[in-house]
Amino acid sequence: MSEVGYRAALKAVIGMMAALVLAFVLRGTLWPDKLGPRLPAALDQHIWLVSQDALHQFDAQGRRLQSLPLHELGMGEAVSSLQFTAPDVAFVHDAQGVRRCLISQKTCTTLDLPGLQATPGFRWVRVAADEGEIVVSDTAAHRILVYRRTGAGAPYTLARTYDQGLRFPNQTLPDEGRLWVANTNRHEVAALDATGASPMPVVHRAVDFSGLRPGRRFPFAMQRDGGQGQWVLVAGPAMRDADLLRMDGEFQPRQVVALSPEQDPNGVLWTGGRLLVTDATQFQVHQVAADGRVLQPFGDAAFQAELQAGRSAYVWGQRLPTLLMGAIAALMALAVVLGWKAGEFRRLTGPRWRASGDAAAHLEDDLAGEAAGRAGGPQAEAQPTAPVAKTRLRAQVAPRAEGQRVPPPGSVTKVRALPGATAMRRRWLVGLGVLFVGLLVALIVGMWPGYFQRDCGPDLPCNLPRLVRWLTGFAIGFIVLVYATAWNMLRRHESLRIATDGRRVAVQWAGGKVAKAPAEQVTCTRQHLLIGAHTVPLRINGSPLFDEAAFRRDILGRLPQLNVLDGPLDFGWLRHMLRHGGWKGRITAVVVIALVLLALGRLVAVAWRHLG
Repeated sequence: MSEVGYRAALKAVIGMMAALVLAFVLRGTLWPDKLGPRLPAALDQHIWLVSQDALHQFDAQGRRLQSLPLHELGMGEAVSSLQFTAPDVAFVHDAQGVRRCLISQKTCTTLDLPGLQATPGFRWVRVAADEGEIVVSDTAAHRILVYRRTGAGAPYTLARTYDQGLRFPNQTLPDEGRLWVANTNRHEVAALDATGASPMPVVHRAVDFSGLRPGRRFPFAMQRDGGQGQWVLVAGPAMRDADLLRMDGEFQPRQVVALSPEQDPNGVLWTGGRLLVTDATQFQVHQVAADGRVLQPFGDAAFQAELQAGRSAYVWGQRLPTLLMGAIAALMALAVVLGWKAGEFRRLTGPRWRASGDAAAHLEDDLAGEAAGRAGGPQAEAQPTAPVAKTRLRAQVAPRAEGQRVPPPGSVTKVRALPGATAMRRRWLVGLGVLFVGLLVALIVGMWPGYFQRDCGPDLPCNLPRLVRWLTGFAIGFIVLVYATAWNMLRRHESLRIATDGRRVAVQWAGGKVAKAPAEQVTCTRQHLLIGAHTVPLRINGSPLFDEAAFRRDILGRLPQLNVLDGPLDFGWLRHMLRHGGWKGRITAVVVIALVLLALGRLVAVAWRHLG
């Protein structure tokens, strides 16, 4: 295949890679994860639950009666609470707040609850049968709000608030004179005074139990069975992979019920003499008897088949990022081969500083022709040159043609950077910097309300607003400083000057800073000139920073002893730093080698652990 064919194939591969990268970035939008059963609720022998973005109704035997998409009901997909007070009335919490929904009319009305912000987040809602009282576990704000109204149609008012001694409170259970709450980040089930006499929990029951798997310390959902026993879901640090803990009437731990090898329950419901446990990521509804025996899964055959298909789609959705990254890596390897065949790597690295064979002769012919043209005489014949090594060149460049000025020994020739060579890159850098800082500020503003609602550790709230503000301002200032430094460095590149007297090389930056070294201790790669511990760019991303013809004539042509590394993969930076970089260069090289070895050792250790 010709280079044109390889180049066409390379363009096709790059297009496929771009499509896969876009799919990876937009995976959550293009292929959203539809979770399985969660938020069980019951009323009048009917069981309701949310699964795969739909509200499902079952009879007591598990036969599905209807399935209603959430968007048709006016509910958001981020539903975090579900309770029925009448056959046609459901109270939910979604991104718009606490809402009262009429199922038959498929409408939802957002309730005006004073002091409760309509922000996305997890909140558990418990409503009295007559709808006269609403208890909201404002989880992220570490409080429980109790609302009441005087009669049907009257507005709700805030009756009392429990906001002391609570960390991420979740589900609540009413009792005689008490309100039990799953005090998640205190690792306990606590009882509040239902009269509101004290905002502090009056009873504490730790969920520490030997039967729980390691790390399971965070209670979040609970139900009371007919025999006054209690069932509590206790999750791990990521609020997943929960264990089902059986407790007595006073919430003393008694038994751990193993539902499945990979149990990940989401909610519990006691109805019809058995406990239903929904599993959102394992796509299952477990049934547990009062004595802890695990029964057959809940739901009819059609619902089970639907769950099986949903689980398969969820599993493949979780594998999709790995598959996309693997495909991108394979295409990158193919693109490297095609780019090599198409000669793209030679184009990216630019022409060689010292050409070999005929290329050197043509270069000298061009120089001789220019000199003869300026003198008004015929073009001089180029002197033959000896072949030069392909990758490492120290030797002959053809002597200058007759009529071309030869600098006398000891005289200084100099080249300077092209004016405007970095202007476009500086504009791009400023634009990207402004965009990045703007996105960072927008992200901070969006996440600021919820930032202080997280724990800095077990039982340790993040009450450090002033420190965090300082750190955030410092981070933004540091990013601006980095971009400003990069912009200033690009600007200074346009004032670079490289000079030689035939024996030494000197580089001068803006402000009068100068670096000097003998030519045999200076290395010239395809992209940089390395002098001491300094790196001087000759090309920026392949674009020349200097007049390359003048650089060849006035610098390289006078320094046959210069270390020239023309190989496309031989950058020579490490070799130069170790040999000619001085103590600064050697320390830098040793640090780089140590970091590379450390990273490789870490990768080998991770691979060994996973493969072993």
